[in-house]
Amino acid sequence: MTIVNIEKSQLMLKIAIGVLRAICCRFCEELFCLKSASALENISLTKSRIAYICSSQKSIMNSQTTRIALIISLLFSNIMFAQINDDHSDEIIDKMCSDFKSTENLRDSLRIESLNQKFIFPYLSQFPEAERENQVDYLYFRFQKRCEFFRAYLQKVDPPKNENWIRLNQKPKIMVSEKEINYLKASENFHYFEYTGEKTEVRTDHKYWTETFSDGSYSKLFYHWIDKTKFELEFIESNNHTRKNFSNKGDKYIYEIINKEGDFYWILCEIPGQSEILKFKLFVDQ
Repeated sequence: MTIVNIEKSQLMLKIAIGVLRAICCRFCEELFCLKSASALENISLTKSRIAYICSSQKSIMNSQTTRIALIISLLFSNIMFAQINDDHSDEIIDKMCSDFKSTENLRDSLRIESLNQKFIFPYLSQFPEAERENQVDYLYFRFQKRCEFFRAYLQKVDPPKNENWIRLNQKPKIMVSEKEINYLKASENFHYFEYTGEKTEVRTDHKYWTETFSDGSYSKLFYHWIDKTKFELEFIESNNHTRKNFSNKGDKYIYEIINKEGDFYWILCEIPGQSEILKFKLFVDQ
C-alpha cells in the first residue's frame, strides 16, 4: 500500500519554520508572511493553530505550505493524538475522513483547521500529557490508511517521483497468463519500490510475507491466495516506523495480478471497503 512518508522530529521546529518561511514568502507578497512565520516561535504549543500560519491579507495559501503547516501542527501541538489502536480511535478517524471530504471546496488551511477544531483538539484534551508523546505518527499514517480522500490530497501536493506506483481511474483488464501466475506463486523472493523510491525486499515461505525495508526494519504478514489471480496479506506485526502506525493487527489488503512486463508484474492493490485503485511493480528475484 502506498504511503506518503513525511519526515518528522520533535527537535526540528526551527528547521520546519525556516521551510515554511521560504515557501510562504515565495508565494506571498505581504511582509505579514515573514512576521507570521517568525512569530510561530513565540506561540505556546497548546495554542498553535494552522489557520494563523502564513495567512496573508490576500488569503493566499499554497497547498505545499498547507501540507507542511499540517505536519507542524500535529508535531508540535501540546495536544497530540493518543495511540489507542481500537475501534473507537478508528471511528474518530472515519469521522475526520467524512469531514475532510465534505470540505473539499474550501481552502486547504480551513479544511485542516476544521479537523483540528471538530475532532483532534476536543478528543485529545481528555488524555494526560504522558500519553501524548510520540503519538502523532499514529494519527498521520492511520488517517492515510483509512481515508482515501486524504491520501489523494497528499498525492496531489506530493506526487510520486517515479512510475512504480500509479493511481487508476478504473480497474484494468487482467491479462496475466496461467504460466506467469504459477511462476509468481512458486517464487519466494521479491522486491518493490516504495512511493518515495526506496527498495523493499520481500521473502515468503508461502505462509508469511516478510518485508525488509531500507533502514533494516521489517513487517510480517500472513500471505495466502484467495483466487486464481488474487492474494491477501493480513498484517501481523512491524517495527517499521511507518508500517506499525499505518496498520493494526488483522488489517487486510487485497492484491491482484494484472500482467507481466519484462522482469516485473503489475499488481493491483486495494483496501477492502475503499474505492481507490492503485497498481505497483513487483519484481521477482532469482
